[in-house]
Amino acid sequence: MSAKFKKKQRFFLPFSFPKMIYPRILFKGILSSFEVGLKSMMDMRVDNFEPEIAPMDLVVHVASYTYNAEKFEKLENALFQNIRDYDVEYGDYLESHLKRTAEQLARVLNAKGFTDEDVIKIQRAFMLHDIGKIAQDINLWRLSSEKPSEDTKRQRSEHVHLARTVISQTIDELELDLSSPDDVKHLNLIYYFGMAHHERLNRKGPLGWPGDDLDMVLRIATIIDEIDGKIKVGKNLSMAQLFQAIKDPKHDGQFDLKLIDFCETVLVKNASPAQIISPLLIGLHFNPTLIILPPWKNLQF
Repeated sequence: MSAKFKKKQRFFLPFSFPKMIYPRILFKGILSSFEVGLKSMMDMRVDNFEPEIAPMDLVVHVASYTYNAEKFEKLENALFQNIRDYDVEYGDYLESHLKRTAEQLARVLNAKGFTDEDVIKIQRAFMLHDIGKIAQDINLWRLSSEKPSEDTKRQRSEHVHLARTVISQTIDELELDLSSPDDVKHLNLIYYFGMAHHERLNRKGPLGWPGDDLDMVLRIATIIDEIDGKIKVGKNLSMAQLFQAIKDPKHDGQFDLKLIDFCETVLVKNASPAQIISPLLIGLHFNPTLIILPPWKNLQF
């Protein structure tokens, strides 16, 4: 784990009383109560302001609050600076991936008829979905053309459990007040994408959520993330080729095929030449001026 972001640990009583000295029944009860009480207090301290993540209807969720751009842009800017500080080469790639997939998700949702306001909330939250990676050893993520081992894949998948740690520690460092009901709801959306973006319809994601619990927005997000993840160093793949890759039989049962076709229509078939340019040309070295943003909002990164 990255030295900067150590996962918070829950504390348990580190000792037990000698059973030979005290009546067993009496002190077993006292010790048990003390351990439970201490654990409860420490759990409250660790988990305070960190909402429990469970499947939810994102359409309903994003319509229920107002997004405070000024507050969250401070958090976003700090997190992207942490990404750049994490590693020059991989940080550059990761920043590009996050901003590119968020923009693509926005285009698809715009085509689905979502309001501009709701699309912005989702785009900004999804833009941080891989932030948990910077709490891991960089050697897990060094860009390489070699196929990772099964153990490396397993360790990489654990980044979904580290997103809240990275975000909450950054909030503390910035001394941001994100305690209002609206702020907590948007923060919950960021946590949600950070933990659930690798869930699959066949329950083979890190959290094992049933496919029926994955709402349309999350299903689209997982497709876009998977497609962009097919970018290979040194291989200039077009968007059309990336979509063909996700239709490989090895992905059967993982993704919603109708939504794959819809995403392909929006991002490839109905896109301008500038929008279907290979993601590699848009950049492992991210240049925001080359990203074609939806006409309804010129977001600044």
